[in-house]
Amino acid sequence: DDIKAEFLVHMARDIKLRDKAIFREIKIDSEDFLIDFFGTFTSHKVFSQKRSIAFVPTLEFVNFRGELLEQSLIGSMVMDFYGEYVERGIHNSIKKLQHN
Repeated sequence: DDIKAEFLVHMARDIKLRDKAIFREIKIDSEDFLIDFFGTFTSHKVFSQKRSIAFVPTLEFVNFRGELLEQSLIGSMVMDFYGEYVERGIHNSIKKLQHN
């Protein structure tokens, strides 16, 4: 929750990122439903299992098909640098999308 409160909530509201990134929270132990990248109804838990997400926080940088564009950020890492890791992941992902 520290990562979410410290970085992700603010980044999701950042006007500079509004048209560049979409932030979604998946709760790995929740049976609540969601719609996956292919339009299929599933639960947060099953979605996490299919993507092999076992630790929180895990931040993925993906395209509209759910394909990874950058290495996932797993765990809290060093809080002093986490925002930079996220911004770099977004920047590199955008560059990859522009070249496809």
